[in-house]
Amino acid sequence: SPWVRSNGVMFLEDGLTLEYCGDGLQPEGQDVGAAQTLNYCMERGNHHFEMVIQECGKGGMLAIGLASSSYPLHLSPGSGIGSIAYRTDNGLLYKGDVQGVSFGPVCTEGDTVGCGIQCDDGMPMRRAQERVCNVFFTANHQVIGAFQCSIPEGGFYPFVALLSLGAKVKVTFKTWTSYMERALSKIIAVKKSQAAKYKESQAEPQSSMDVNVKLRILQRLSVGSNSQVRGDMFMFVGASEIGVVKILEPMSPMLNYFEYEIIDKGEMCAIGIGVGELEYPLDRMPGWNENGIGYHADDGYLYNQSGYGIQLGPTSTKGDRMGCGIDFETDVGYGYVSVFFTRNGQQVSKPIKMKRPIHGLYPLVGMHSRGEKVRYLGHCRRLPDSVQPSTSVETSPWVRSNGVMFLEDGLTLEYCGDGLQPEGQDVGAAQTLNYCMERGNHHFEMVIQECGKGGMLAIGLASSSYPLHLSPGSGIGSIAYRTDNGLLYKGDVQGTPFGPVCAKGDTVGCGIQCDNAVPTRTQGCVCTVFFTKNHKVIGKAQCPIPEGGFYPFVALLSRGVKARTIFDSWTHDIESALSKITLAKRTTAVTFRGHVSPDSIRDEEDEEDGSKVLHLGVTCDGCGQTPVYGTRYKCNVCPNYDLCERCKSMRCHSEHPLTEIHRPQGISALSYKRKEEVLHPGVRCNGCSGPVYGTRYKCTVCPDYDLCEHCKSKGTHRIHRMTEISSPQRNTSMGLLHRVIGLMKGEENILHTNVLCDGCKGPVIGTRYKCTVCPNYDLCNCCKRMERHENHPMTAIKRPGDLCHVGVHCDACGGNVYGTRFKCTECFDYDLCWECHGKGFHSEHRMRII
Repeated sequence: SPWVRSNGVMFLEDGLTLEYCGDGLQPEGQDVGAAQTLNYCMERGNHHFEMVIQECGKGGMLAIGLASSSYPLHLSPGSGIGSIAYRTDNGLLYKGDVQGVSFGPVCTEGDTVGCGIQCDDGMPMRRAQERVCNVFFTANHQVIGAFQCSIPEGGFYPFVALLSLGAKVKVTFKTWTSYMERALSKIIAVKKSQAAKYKESQAEPQSSMDVNVKLRILQRLSVGSNSQVRGDMFMFVGASEIGVVKILEPMSPMLNYFEYEIIDKGEMCAIGIGVGELEYPLDRMPGWNENGIGYHADDGYLYNQSGYGIQLGPTSTKGDRMGCGIDFETDVGYGYVSVFFTRNGQQVSKPIKMKRPIHGLYPLVGMHSRGEKVRYLGHCRRLPDSVQPSTSVETSPWVRSNGVMFLEDGLTLEYCGDGLQPEGQDVGAAQTLNYCMERGNHHFEMVIQECGKGGMLAIGLASSSYPLHLSPGSGIGSIAYRTDNGLLYKGDVQGTPFGPVCAKGDTVGCGIQCDNAVPTRTQGCVCTVFFTKNHKVIGKAQCPIPEGGFYPFVALLSRGVKARTIFDSWTHDIESALSKITLAKRTTAVTFRGHVSPDSIRDEEDEEDGSKVLHLGVTCDGCGQTPVYGTRYKCNVCPNYDLCERCKSMRCHSEHPLTEIHRPQGISALSYKRKEEVLHPGVRCNGCSGPVYGTRYKCTVCPDYDLCEHCKSKGTHRIHRMTEISSPQRNTSMGLLHRVIGLMKGEENILHTNVLCDGCKGPVIGTRYKCTVCPNYDLCNCCKRMERHENHPMTAIKRPGDLCHVGVHCDACGGNVYGTRFKCTECFDYDLCWECHGKGFHSEHRMRII
């Protein structure tokens, strides 16, 4: 026998027939039966050997190829360095890696598979280490493809592997020079005349379809339960389900394109073609599932591993031809291929980059309505219109992405998540590492093109290692602004009110402002992050810089969302806008003096035009922008109804006359001229969490519950009667004196927000004393020392939130319950404080949080 090295195979009488005799203890395909000859080194010139498949065995897994003389026999050829092999059961080529690439057809019993080599005659191959040779493979004496491969030390030797029980082959060795030269010259001629072949296929697309190939493929079909095949006709026979027909021959470089003709469009013409993995389900349209892509006739949409599609090309109807092909010529990255689609022979778009499954891609056609019928026209070789890589992140600034699709310009993002998570939790995210937000001012924007189902988008900044499955702002090292609710998220899932809600057509931006003396990649330094809407700054926040610096981050959180990003340095306009925001915060900040003097408020300086005027405390009732910039339009009929310039130009609220207000006035003047803009210091609206201007509405039943005019007009808190307070209660000098005395004595300087002392009418700083009898009666530390309200017992609250639950004692430690109270839902009258609950007391029952 010519076989010098063998393992797990048995040689029959002729010495050339091999039969698998492995122990079968390893998983199918891993128990290798191999044989290699060292008598026939693949010498210079052309040399060739063949393998006739006599029995496929249990799984039909066989491999033929070349390997070095020291290649391990327990490895399948092609899976290790110094080898190359072609697998007959899946048509994949393995070249020193366990991940194969689509190469040729699947072979079965009676087929003859061969392997040969072609090299320069000028040097013996045994001494040609590190040189390159052409390795080709044949099926039934027809060359199916050639591949360049480096020659290992000592040269290549024939190698055959049987990988399943019952496999049996016969091998023949012969020098087959003249035929190989002709066959390989044909391959070279095909590559040189690709442009001519393409023009030919455009003029007569059906003429290049081989009838013999078509007949062979029609016998290798997998038909779904709702489909029927009659010759080359595929029909839908279901009611409302989906019927798919899959061709069980993977796409290969020689047969990389196929076509169907729509014979009958049925009720809806819901027909789709595409490619998918070997295990692609026969009850899902092409492209709807993972490892599948499809182009549908009814809407012209592309479905790329998702049930949500995007517009790709025109729709198709009866008589139209739909084609699909794979570009094997262009390298788009390891493990990826480019897929292109055609309609009536014309390519409808650029190739789309797609990850290649391990067993290759198989042709699919799906039908979804009654009466639909298509004809299979055949396979051929065809190149796309422009042989170039499809658009991917390499041509886009976005380096990291998850659940989003990049369109042609590389800057437009579209959500393509699987939709398996609850709405808003299935994050489609993209982050660029090319634009670190450097020191000084830097800014980028996002134009909302489609709001989708829920309109949930987020823009912000995050560290380079921020998890892509988290929405920006919900994790440490990130900050973001949500456009659907106007909340700011700064390292926490609980957002805070920040700006207006944004809609389709709006431009939302994010930028950074930092001291030029400190690099923004320095961890721990604090920078100013600002956000814009339609090129106007809506607010800013202080944020610590994570390690490595901040990078732009965009998240699309609902189906149908589409946005285009713009990267731009925007320095001079931002400086003036941020200075106005700083002025606004200074004038609206609640100080301990209880009111702001007229001298402390300055009109806007250095204004070039009216568009930069700031109306403090005024919210646009059209878009929610606060404060209003430029000209303010106030309704003469509705109480407290204002519009900004943009909403006025869109003819919002056109049924009532509006008054133009070009310049705002000081707060002290407004207290007499426009009572709706009077500020109640220290008071927050419990409806919108904003400051209270104009009339304050205080609940007569609930302790410490207030509403602004806007929330009151919406009908918030109708269940209780409200008391109108037209003018704010000013803090007396006694309140400021008490604060100074407390600070001099070293008391803790903690402010109890939204709480005023009922003794001195000032803010409560330090310990708060709350009456246990009167509703909503509080005293500061100084008034308590002056023995005010001594007729009722008082509860001391040292920190905000430490409100004592009167009459409730912890059943574990026996003490009073402050802050959060945990009440057992099963036991009668059983409570725990937060400390005992954290220690695990009474963990056998569920506790209700109060």
